[in-house]
Amino acid sequence: MSKPVVICVDDEPLVLESLKIELKRVLGDACLIETAEGGEEALEIFEELQESGEYEVALVLADYIMPGLKGDELLEQIHDRSPQTLNIMISGQADLEAVSQALRSARLYRYISKPWTPEDVNLTIAEAVQRYLHDRKLESQTLQLHSINQTLEEQIQDRTQELQQKMSELEQLNRLKDEFLHAVSHDLRTPVTASILVFRRFQNQKSDPIILPRSIVDRIVESNERQLKLLDSLLSIQLNAHGLTLNLEPIQLSQLVNQIRLELEPILAESEVTLKNSIPSDLPAI
Repeated sequence: MSKPVVICVDDEPLVLESLKIELKRVLGDACLIETAEGGEEALEIFEELQESGEYEVALVLADYIMPGLKGDELLEQIHDRSPQTLNIMISGQADLEAVSQALRSARLYRYISKPWTPEDVNLTIAEAVQRYLHDRKLESQTLQLHSINQTLEEQIQDRTQELQQKMSELEQLNRLKDEFLHAVSHDLRTPVTASILVFRRFQNQKSDPIILPRSIVDRIVESNERQLKLLDSLLSIQLNAHGLTLNLEPIQLSQLVNQIRLELEPILAESEVTLKNSIPSDLPAI
């Protein structure tokens, strides 16, 4: 924080010198003490201090009766330009209306009547400077807390968006897993059902032992191998949290359809349904 400044304004040089000596004794090097013999000069000093950026005007102590710009008018302009600056008006001739006006327009911190005692002035100014420093410290802490809070809100927002994205990815993976499990479960029923129907057909035969043609045995073996592949796929899904990787391979469409027809034949025969394969055998691989 910049160094605080106290500006004393009075048209009597002896009064200014007395105030400066007392303030130096009370405030020491904690504050810079500036004096002005009129309102216009005080405004010039105030503007120079503000433009420098190295000082903050903590307190303006102004006499009410001065040639030119009066004390209450000066303090009102000071307040308009720097609302955080505390203002004190001193005078032995100020009327009640002038004090009331200063209280309203300049947010007068205190009014000291002449003649004053050094103890009263010293205590009032010391309290005013401490009040100003305390308020500025609170303001700085509030700004810091606001900045920290804003940073935390941004971090929470970023984290929330990240979690939402992760949740969306997990939901998509879960949906893909469910779709895959549903498809595999559906495909498992075909070879299992076909094998059961073939075995039941020979189970009803009266001869003993039962003789299975080689073609029937081959289809049973193929059906069970297909079941094993599907079960291996299910096991891979279980072990791989990110799902399966598709490996594309060329295949003859006519062979694929013929394989499906052979697997469905026991089921179709049981239901007395005929399946017609019209896929040309000379189609290119896909």
